[in-house]
Formats: sequence, C-alpha cells, structure tokens
Amino acid sequence: MDHNGRIDAGNVDDINIKDSTMPYGIRTDYDKLINETKKYYTENDVLFVDLGDTYRLDNYRLNLNEKTYSNMKHAIGKNIDKYLKEVFNMVGENDTVYISSAFPSDLDYKNKRRLSPIIKFSGDSKGILSSATTRREGIVANLDVGVDILNEFGLKNETMVGRTYNLVEKEDNVKYVLDEFEKIAHIFGNIIDNKSNFTARHSKGISELAYNVSKHIGYSNEKCQKMKIAGLLHDIGKLATPNGILEKNGSLSTEQFCIIKSHVYYTKVILDKIEVIPDISDWASNHHEKLNGKGYPRALSSNELSEESRIMGVCDIYQALTEERPYRKSLSDKEAFSIMDDMAKNNFICSKAISYLKEAVACIK
Repeated sequence: MDHNGRIDAGNVDDINIKDSTMPYGIRTDYDKLINETKKYYTENDVLFVDLGDTYRLDNYRLNLNEKTYSNMKHAIGKNIDKYLKEVFNMVGENDTVYISSAFPSDLDYKNKRRLSPIIKFSGDSKGILSSATTRREGIVANLDVGVDILNEFGLKNETMVGRTYNLVEKEDNVKYVLDEFEKIAHIFGNIIDNKSNFTARHSKGISELAYNVSKHIGYSNEKCQKMKIAGLLHDIGKLATPNGILEKNGSLSTEQFCIIKSHVYYTKVILDKIEVIPDISDWASNHHEKLNGKGYPRALSSNELSEESRIMGVCDIYQALTEERPYRKSLSDKEAFSIMDDMAKNNFICSKAISYLKEAVACIK
C-alpha cells in the first residue's frame, strides 16, 4: 500500500513469465504465485498479493481490437479464478481475505483515486462492504484497508487515516446488485423505446406486465425484480436495428424481416456478457421462441423453455397487439387475447402463461 492509501496494481517483481499472447508479452506466473502463496501463508500473519495482468491489459488496450482484448481479458480471468480457488482451498475459518480490483484506468491511478470495489471474506461472512468514509454500500476507500486489517488483529494506530469496514449482510447483496442493475436497465429501456415513435412504452409495458404476472403467481421478490429487468432489456438488441425498418409503414421484405429477427440474438449476446444474470439473459432473449420449436433465434423446444420465458413471450405479444403500430391501430384486450388463444391452440405459445396474464391484467384494470 502506498502513502495515498491505495493498493498498487502491476508492480510485482520476479513473478512474471514471457507469454506472447498477453500484453507486453508477459503475464503473471500463476503456478509460481500459488506455490509462493502457500509457502508464505505458513510463515506469516499477513500476506499481500499483487496481480499485474489486469493493470497491464488496461494500459495496452488502445493497441488491441475488441476481439483480442476480449480474448485476453477472458484468459486473465480464468487464471485469476484458478488462483483464487487455490487460495480459498488453503485458508481456514479464522482467516480473512480481502480482494480489491485493479484501477479501471491508468489515469485513475495517476489522479490518486482512492475508491474501488473491495470484497472481504471472513469466516462465514462475505460480500459487499460499506464504509463511513464513503457512506455508500458497495463502494469503499482503499485507505480503510489498513485500519480494517489492524482491527482484525485487535490493534489500533491513531496516526492512520481511515475507518473499519462494515459488512452488508449476505442476503442483501443480491438485492443491492439487482437494485443497481435495475436503474441501469431503466436507462437502456428508455433508449430502446425512444428509437421509434411506435415503441414509446413497449419495454416499460412488458416490464410492468412481467412483474405483475410474477407477483400474481407468487414468485419471490427477487425473481419478480429479475422479470421486471428482463422486460426492460428484452429488446436491447434493437439498438442495432435501423429506425427505417422499425418504423416502416407496410410489410417488410425478407431481408428486413431477418434483420428484425436478429435483435433477439444480439439481446442474448449483450446480456450474456453480464455473467451474474444468466437467468435474466435467457428470459429476455427467449421472447420470440415458440413451443413448437419454430421460434427464433435458437429454435428452442417446449422442454427448453422455462415458465419465465413463456411468460415473457406472452407479455411481449400482448403488449405489441395492444399498441398502435405503423401498419395498424391498437387492439382491445378482448381482440388481443382472442388472437393469443388461437396461437396457443396452434402450439405457438403457452396457454397457462396466457391465463396468468389474463388474471394479472384483470387485477390491474
């Protein structure tokens, strides 16, 4: 830790090996690092391990295309994951482990940035931290690390700047992440809907429907929130669709329809990059799949479509039918459900999901 209270990244001596597939042709020697960590763990009360790969990748990023950058980042992540697994296999219930991410940019480091995500593992407790220094859950100051470490040993140093961390209870961690992600989802939902005059409330409408159906059938609060987020982001792939196609007043050509259909593929690609929400990614991107296996983008069978995906699908159809479009006026609830019931008879969509939706809509209105 330097005099600014920060944990450095990328300044580790005699631990790197040559690797032409990594930035600057070097990377951390994780086999050596694992062996040395095990050795010093038995000899010391406190260990500080500094990984430089992510820092070097950030510095080298301007020299890389997106594919190469993504491949390098994935490889580095796998190596770090392997190392952390060894660490957690080694430590005991009386040990405390702090994990701090590297600074997101070299500029942040030069500007003496003091905030970064830090996760603390201690006994059976682990997760998001809060600090009186920042007064915000999930964002803490690096300058507090030293004070917190001393506190773990029952020691104090009156000259040290910083405060001890408080652990946010584990069950609250998921809610915190979902709350923050929902804020972002609302922003993207607005951007998506504003691409076309005829989709001004489409994502918000589906989000509200999916949430209300989920509440109606007794899903947990966490799952209801995830369904709401999935509704907001189900059309995020349309950011790649030209407005001229979205607002075309008339039938689409075969090529244009293929472009429209591709939006769910891109929704899946985009949301799959957020590894902590695989269920949201599936529910959001499956809204055009059909029970007969003739939907898109993956032509999933009925056995591969979860109840959540089926609900998202009927919410999307209902919302679209009851909205005004360039080629028709909005339909009434009765007209919309009549069409959807016919679709269910032809094994396109789930009749049970339609029943859930009808009940939820009746409660709303």
